[in-house]
Amino acid sequence: MDYLNECGEIFRTLASRHDEMQVIDGTRPIVDIAQELLMTVVDGPVKDRLCRKPWGCDDPILCVWRLADACDWITFRRRIEA
Repeated sequence: MDYLNECGEIFRTLASRHDEMQVIDGTRPIVDIAQELLMTVVDGPVKDRLCRKPWGCDDPILCVWRLADACDWITFRRRIEA
């Protein structure tokens, strides 16, 4: 068990130093973990790929494409959440 605790500490340290890393609580139900992992990918690289703005998705709330129901990312995200 000490080995697992040491591994966990290493990953938490790495995550605290690198913004692109996230710590996910593995003690939760597998369905919840899978949903969190999926949404992390959808809200990260998938959003970056599908956003129509050349400068990136800086404001998803007031996005003209989202408000016009023409945003590929939010359409994809809504399908995943359903």
